[in-house]
Amino acid sequence: MGLLAGTQGDYKQALNYFNESIALLKQMNAKLVLAGILNNKAGIHEIMGEYDIALNLHFQALKINQEMNNQDGTAMLYTNIGNIYYQLGDLNTAEEYYLKSVKIKSKLSNNYDLGLSYMNLGIVYHSKGEIEKALEYYEMAYGLIKEGKDYRVISDLFHNIGELYYRQNIFRKALEYQLKSLELREKIQSPIHISESLYMLIKIYLELKEYDKVEEYFQRLKATYKKNPIKSISIITRMAKALILKDNVRLVHKFQAFTIFKNITQEKSVKFDFHVDALLYMTELLLLELFVTNQNVVLDELLEILSNLENLARTQHSYSILCETYILLGKLHLVKFELEKAKEYIIQAQLIAQEKGYEKLSILAATEYDKYLANVNELNKLSEKRTTIKDRLTFVKVKEQLERMINKQPLVIEVSPEKPVLFLIMKADSGLTLFSKEFSKTTELNENLISSFINAISIFGEEVLSKG
Repeated sequence: MGLLAGTQGDYKQALNYFNESIALLKQMNAKLVLAGILNNKAGIHEIMGEYDIALNLHFQALKINQEMNNQDGTAMLYTNIGNIYYQLGDLNTAEEYYLKSVKIKSKLSNNYDLGLSYMNLGIVYHSKGEIEKALEYYEMAYGLIKEGKDYRVISDLFHNIGELYYRQNIFRKALEYQLKSLELREKIQSPIHISESLYMLIKIYLELKEYDKVEEYFQRLKATYKKNPIKSISIITRMAKALILKDNVRLVHKFQAFTIFKNITQEKSVKFDFHVDALLYMTELLLLELFVTNQNVVLDELLEILSNLENLARTQHSYSILCETYILLGKLHLVKFELEKAKEYIIQAQLIAQEKGYEKLSILAATEYDKYLANVNELNKLSEKRTTIKDRLTFVKVKEQLERMINKQPLVIEVSPEKPVLFLIMKADSGLTLFSKEFSKTTELNENLISSFINAISIFGEEVLSKG
């Protein structure tokens, strides 16, 4: 009864049924059945966004399964716990529990379940931006689940692989997997998933500049919406239309695209990914206007949109997007010569990335902080010269950061050969780099370096005094 009420969306009644069952099962000492009900109840709280309660219930169920030596149940609960930590943006802990599940499942005979766990690990690395590891786990997952002919899961797997190739600008490979995904989704007649595949194909063909194919798949998307006139497909169709308009060289079409994106962001119940994309595309179009007009009012509107993106990412526990948004906000505040505010955003990005397990993002934020320290004097000079907004945007490389966010491009961290380090100053409590500088044997000190070092010493001194 509880499961039925839950599937019908009556969560309050579902919880009442589960509570009655739990009380009865405790009297009967039916431990494994009790663990199953606790797990189901946790699922309802998870749907309601009550993650702390859900985790507590899952851990109660886990304890019972461990005491009863029920390996299948223990593996399932490790996965469910990992799923919640993933939704909370705690990727390291999610990975930890997925690996615990894999360790048990690898000793059991159910290859399909093991494949699903590999897929979960692929999704974790997908979210971290570690593409090679994600692809490795996706391939391992496919090897185990393909015999089961679960077209829904396999189509999702192909979709994810295609998206990873798209991120790397390997568009022909992305096309191959998205077409495979679409074929399976059409077999199971899932209109929402079909629409998502058509949308991705439109994006790929726009990159390939094959506009006849763009039109073909856009017409198929419109036909899908006409046959299934539901809100989610309406949003996907309008997103595709706006992308096509944005790609047009004429400003009037770009303005129409901006209006469509803006309308989508103001609607309720928009899928997170599409909401993020719409805000980023609005940012891209405003940045284009800012380069042309050099108007502070446009810059302020841009900051407002990114503030909305920041709030959305925080609410949805999407810490990778939150970190990248902070870095972009930091760059834009540099454009406004608000140096302290810029520094705060960059520091916040690094701290969150470190805490949540985004190693490459943490390195990116640290690099941006070093650039900030090295360029403080130059930024002050630009302020004195009253340079144009366009020149400042170019100097701090706002466009490059935004393009990487929009295209979800993987972070490429350059590892330089080991060199002697003259100075390294770090915050004691967080490990955040306040100043670092590597020197070759022929390095000469310059004014910018000395200024950066003095600035770091000043920050370090403030930290020490504030703790005294």
